[in-house]
Amino acid sequence: MAESLGQSIRRNTLWIFAGSAAGRVFSFAIGIVLARILVPEDFGLIVAIQVFTGAAGFIAGGGMGEALVQAKNAGKREFGTVFSLQLGICLVIYAFFWVIAPHFANWLDDPRYEPLLQVAALSFVFRPFVNVPQATLRRDMRFKVISLIQLVIMFFSGALSIYFALIGMGPWALIVSGLLGSLFSVFLLAFAAKWMPYACFDRDAARKLGSYGAKTSINNILAHFRRQTCNLVVSKAMGPAAAGLFNRSFSLSRTPVEVMTAASYQTVFRALSAIQDNVDQSKYVYYRTLTL
Repeated sequence: MAESLGQSIRRNTLWIFAGSAAGRVFSFAIGIVLARILVPEDFGLIVAIQVFTGAAGFIAGGGMGEALVQAKNAGKREFGTVFSLQLGICLVIYAFFWVIAPHFANWLDDPRYEPLLQVAALSFVFRPFVNVPQATLRRDMRFKVISLIQLVIMFFSGALSIYFALIGMGPWALIVSGLLGSLFSVFLLAFAAKWMPYACFDRDAARKLGSYGAKTSINNILAHFRRQTCNLVVSKAMGPAAAGLFNRSFSLSRTPVEVMTAASYQTVFRALSAIQDNVDQSKYVYYRTLTL
């Protein structure tokens, strides 16, 4: 018997919620262990970098992953076009951060920021190889697979971060473990989605997906800076140690809301995309989501 849309939403929402909750618990436990090994200053150095790399991450994706999930029809050329565009944008972003790293370090009066930013920016090289297969899985409503992969990556990078911290790598423990986790996720997602990198460019697809993606990207960037402005102000005015303490407490306070909203958003977004021509059914799904 074919699964109904409502059953699919409930099942996938449950998987995302369970994965997100388990991930938060594990992340909290890893954070406690790292807090016993590293000092607040180590976390603070990473926080200031993440304010800018996080915003650039929304530019790197250009909202085109969301556009692929939302599109009525998306084939090989659409996915290949998005991969090509994201790869080009990400390489430009990486070069940009490499160039501005010395100026960023001077602005914050700490030379340690220069190499940290230059290495952290390497994550942008991996992003197209993560975003596109993940969009494939989201489009197919395979959120169980996504949740399990995210948990595996979290365990992997968390264990590495503890090991690197124990051998005295300081803030580099967080940077290097994150990069290795991203690289590992490239292989897991590609295998799960049966996806191979495919570069092409279709002007019509780029225009259509880029138009929708740009709106999503701008909205995400504004929301990111609204959340991260406090971290930037604390980093500049009080230094990395204070920023590290503030960021850990603020992140913990946001956990309940983020776990709940993330669980429903992803599945409902794809479900509404699949029935976007059916206004009555879309209204029903939307109102039922509000009750949840």
